[in-house]
Amino acid sequence: MVPSSLANAPSQVNAYNGKRYVTSLTPTLSAKVTDPHGSGTRAQFELTADPGYADTTYSYTGTSSSVSSARRPR
Repeated sequence: MVPSSLANAPSQVNAYNGKRYVTSLTPTLSAKVTDPHGSGTRAQFELTADPGYADTTYSYTGTSSSVSSARRPR
């Protein structure tokens, strides 16, 4: 399944490369995920540092709690 309505806030788009960057250490991430059978669904999010601006290579992966299909996990 492919999520839709992806969003992160606060964020901004880099005018040079068109990529969206999170501008907070505590962002809100959201996506609309659905299951064709209507079962509970979770979203998994991953944040990685931009190597052009960070002197480290780390990533953070988080998974939302299970929600009824078609709701927006946060």
